[in-house]
Amino acid sequence: MTYVRAGSISEVVSLLADQGEEARILAGGQSLIPIMSAGLAHPSMLIDVMRIEDTRAFDLEDGQVTIGFQARHIDVERVEPAIASVAPLLPAAAPFVGSRAVRNRGTVVGSVAHGDPAGEWPAVAIALGARAHLVGASGSRNVPVGELMVGPMWVDLAPDEMIVSVTFPAMACEEDRSVGAGVYELAHRRGDYAIVGCVAQLVVRAGGRINEARFSLFGLGDVPWRSTDIESALSGEGRDEIRTISRDIPSQIAAATDAKASAAYRKRVSGVVAARALERAYDDARSRLATG
Repeated sequence: MTYVRAGSISEVVSLLADQGEEARILAGGQSLIPIMSAGLAHPSMLIDVMRIEDTRAFDLEDGQVTIGFQARHIDVERVEPAIASVAPLLPAAAPFVGSRAVRNRGTVVGSVAHGDPAGEWPAVAIALGARAHLVGASGSRNVPVGELMVGPMWVDLAPDEMIVSVTFPAMACEEDRSVGAGVYELAHRRGDYAIVGCVAQLVVRAGGRINEARFSLFGLGDVPWRSTDIESALSGEGRDEIRTISRDIPSQIAAATDAKASAAYRKRVSGVVAARALERAYDDARSRLATG
């Protein structure tokens, strides 16, 4: 196996185009290395992208937060207040990713590229309607992450393409409203993959009514699940209605059975998990209004 320390994005794309599916990008390595150790991947070349210069980890511009391919989970957990205030789900979700060791090395974009349906970042990206910026031999393209995820650990990337960044919408700060985030995971231990998890971000008006709701459930099956119908139903409602509306979720979802839990159990608890994440997001938004 050949190890290459890339000096530029163009070099990465050139190597990918030349090597095809035999080459794999190495960023934090927290997804790729365990797969290789288990004998599920046998790349002939590893392309290290973490020493490429002139790349930005974060950018807040034109109502969007962009996370670059070198940004680690721990970087998002400690992101500057200007970004946390307009996209609070990003730093709220980061502490739930694996262990401290994983968060110190693993990258957000790498997690999205890995496409694990039980991972936090694909769920956050789908909940917020994030877009991935891809660069390949034939040029670049911007794709909604929800369209990019085809199935479990199956992301629609050409062999010569690299995800260079993921862009999330930023919520404008206004005097009469605030943005809050909540995450709730049902897992055997903190740091384990969630049996069922939910990430949520709410915009709440000063009067206590929800102005906008975004959420997605993960760990259920092939890809994270988001319902714009449930989000619309939450708009205009208060905290007391969150649990009532969330009761409709189990009848709308499909779930899988594995060694951790049955499909029936996942469906049964999904509404409660979603409600708790949404309630946390609501309370977070209200606390920001109180202290803003």
